Amino acid sequence: MMLATAIAMMLAAPEAATAPATPRSAADAIRDEARALAPLARSELVRQFLGATSALAAVSPRRLWHDEGKTRYYTEAEDAKLPEDRRGALIEESFDEEYYYTTRYGTPLAYARPLDILAESGLTGVAG
Repeated sequence: MMLATAIAMMLAAPEAATAPATPRSAADAIRDEARALAPLARSELVRQFLGATSALAAVSPRRLWHDEGKTRYYTEAEDAKLPEDRRGALIEESFDEEYYYTTRYGTPLAYARPLDILAESGLTGVAG
């Protein structure tokens, strides 16, 4: 009888209020990934590369306008200076931090393994 009462009380109790999870930024995700990859780094070059993620800046969302073929992009200020007929043909798009850090080539940490291989051949830095 006590077990049935305890179960009934648990089912009737409102769920505990939980704060909504704060979404992680793309830079935070890259830093977490870098920490996870650090034990696999074989060279000092890659350890420095992974450590550099601590300096990744937050990137504010940006609005850009582009032509249909995506061959030319315009900032808000550039868009405002265009004649109305050209402005009307442009497509507005928003780009966030994740897009900034991971579009085209995926996470920049994908370079860790190739850099380790290059370090084995004598590469000591990537400046410039």
